[in-house]
Amino acid sequence: MHGIRPIYSALLLASFTTSAASWGNGCPAGETNYFSCSQPKVVALCGEPGGAGLHLVLNGLNLGRGSDFFLRHISGEQRERYQLSFTSHGSHYLLFDDYRKTPLPPSDVQGLVVTNPDGVQRRLHCHQGYNKLEALAGKLDEPPTEPQQAL
Repeated sequence: MHGIRPIYSALLLASFTTSAASWGNGCPAGETNYFSCSQPKVVALCGEPGGAGLHLVLNGLNLGRGSDFFLRHISGEQRERYQLSFTSHGSHYLLFDDYRKTPLPPSDVQGLVVTNPDGVQRRLHCHQGYNKLEALAGKLDEPPTEPQQAL
């Protein structure tokens, strides 16, 4: 089984460069969509309305079911940042939304960073993303260690 993990990780990371099928909002019926990318249409964070049962849909794969999810919120006068992270099958996943009021015009950068067990990182920057991570504030613990730099 140990030999399957590198193949699985390679397929998962290669999926960033392939076109994905449209998944609607990406979540099964009855689940809340907390984060998604409408372009390139590959990422959705889904779960129950109260924040339980979270999982990440990435190119149709369900990742993170049963994992511990962590949320870090960084707020300042000119910046609002959310980082949601979890580890699944040895890979670390970090969803982020970084809203900056300055320099003008304001910017909102969203995406996903995947770090495989060998430490190799892949980044996906969302276009026309949807973010409702603030709804999970107070429902998830902060990560036990400093978060990765997403940008």
